[in-house]
Amino acid sequence: MDETAFRFQDLPEDILLYTLGFLESHILLAIVRANQRLHALATPVLYRHIVLPNPQHVLANRTTAARLLITLSKNPSLAVFIQSMENAPPTIPPALIYSIPPETISRARVPGLTASEQVEVPQTSLNNPMRFCVNMRSLKVQTPIQANGVHEDGGWLNFLLEPGIKLKKLTLLVKPHPSGVPAWNRFLARVLDHQTSLEYLDYTGFFPENDHAAQQGTSGEMDTKPAYPKG
Repeated sequence: MDETAFRFQDLPEDILLYTLGFLESHILLAIVRANQRLHALATPVLYRHIVLPNPQHVLANRTTAARLLITLSKNPSLAVFIQSMENAPPTIPPALIYSIPPETISRARVPGLTASEQVEVPQTSLNNPMRFCVNMRSLKVQTPIQANGVHEDGGWLNFLLEPGIKLKKLTLLVKPHPSGVPAWNRFLARVLDHQTSLEYLDYTGFFPENDHAAQQGTSGEMDTKPAYPKG
C-alpha cells in the first residue's frame, strides 16, 4: 500500500469544511460514518439544511419528519446545527412515530438514530426537541392535502412559540381541514406574536375570509398581504 497516497480526511480543516458544504446529503452521510474526524466535521454540515421528501409523497414526508424528531429526542445537541428546514409537514400523527419499526429506524438517513420504545411524542414544547433549534432562521411548512388533526397548541410546530427561536423567514403553505381552521388561525396569531424577528412571511392557506374572528387579532397589513417581506 502506498503510504503517500492522498487521503481526503488529511486535508486541512478549513479546506474540508469548504468542500463539505458543496456535497449532497447522501454523500455527507457516508462521510459522517467514515471516521471520528470526518464525523465531527461533517455532522454540522449534514444537519445545516434539512430538506424533507416532497410533500406530494405524504407518508414518506411525515415518516422522515418523525424520524428526525426521534433523532433529536435522543441527541438534542444536533438541533443547534439546523439553520433551515423545507417541506416540513404541518402535523405528525403520534401513532406514526410509534409505528416506525426498529429495522426501519436503523436504516434512517440520519446518523445517531436507534430504535427506542420510550421516545417522547412532542405534544408540548417541554418535550419537543425542535425547541433546541435556536439557530434556525428559515422554515417552510407545506402539504398538498387538507391538514387534519391540527390543534391550537401547534403540535410539533409549537417550538415556534419558544423565545429562543428567532426565524427570519417563515412559509406556511397549508390548507387546514375546515374543522381545524379556527385552531390553526389562533396558533398562527400566537406565532406572529412570538416571532418578532421575521423579515418574510407567507401564510397562504390561513386566515380565510369567512374567519373574521381570527383576523381581528392581526394587523390590516397581515389581512391583505398573505406573502410579504418585512423591513
